[in-house]
Amino acid sequence: PRLYALFLLAYTEGELNNASINLINLSVPEVVEEGKLSTEVTDEEIEEGVKDEYGVTYSKDGLRLLEGNSELTTYMVRKGTRVICDEAFSSCHALTSITLPQGVESIGEGAFEDCDALTSITLPQGVESIGDYAFSGCEALTSITLLQGVNNIGCNPFLDSNNLSSVICRSPHFKVIDKILLTSDGKRLIAYWGKEKVVNVPQGVESIGDEAFYNCEALTSITLPQGVESIGDEAFSYCKALTSITLPQGIERIGNYTFSNCKALTSITLPQGVESIGNEAFYYCDALTSIRIPKGTLAHFQRILPSYLHEKFREC
Repeated sequence: PRLYALFLLAYTEGELNNASINLINLSVPEVVEEGKLSTEVTDEEIEEGVKDEYGVTYSKDGLRLLEGNSELTTYMVRKGTRVICDEAFSSCHALTSITLPQGVESIGEGAFEDCDALTSITLPQGVESIGDYAFSGCEALTSITLLQGVNNIGCNPFLDSNNLSSVICRSPHFKVIDKILLTSDGKRLIAYWGKEKVVNVPQGVESIGDEAFYNCEALTSITLPQGVESIGDEAFSYCKALTSITLPQGIERIGNYTFSNCKALTSITLPQGVESIGNEAFYYCDALTSIRIPKGTLAHFQRILPSYLHEKFREC
């Protein structure tokens, strides 16, 4: 309408040139992309939400499942739901089975944490993100299926799911090798759920994600390939049987609490080139007697490791 009005005005007054200038100055309407729905939920939202006949609370528009019901044993999420909010079904200890409909896009942090009777779950095509610890502590969980849409898992979503034996991955964004979940390019190791004593991380991995091997109680030895540059926070925390680990040249960062509570770890070799070691990376490593470092690097490692570890340094 504005364009047509400008033309008529300019034609009537014989000032088409001015009309051209005005037309040039017209701004193109901004296309607003529909935002992602948040997985975070407030107490107020829960109070204002709508409960279904099973006691499960949804947002007023029905797009977000806000809170489950701890008495549920089985449940089918309503069609039209796009988000399972943070901790929605956390500690639903009786829940053995849940069905997610097509259209679910996001699963929040700790959404099914400590659902210790849940045995299997299939994430429908279209799920794009899985929050940290989404299935943490699901002790009965033996199988999970990741379909095509999933493109974001974050920290280890299977933390403390000790009986998980099968991860079926049909997403082009991930791949599974020997019970190790990796990004599709193989550069980031996200999670390990096996019970082998000795693990060789695949070639091509450049980073070990936060808590990737957390509480792998059977693990005694692990070898990282050349090319690994960083090890995430708590990546090997509570690997209580871990006695040895080979850190290749090229590692630059070791995260916070990376080897904390590795009570069987007796020695470790830190290669040249390590630039940062996080807080309490060797916290409660009670058996650690030797930290081997390259000759000429004593001053460097004294700067990045706490003083109580200095007596353990051995240049080699």
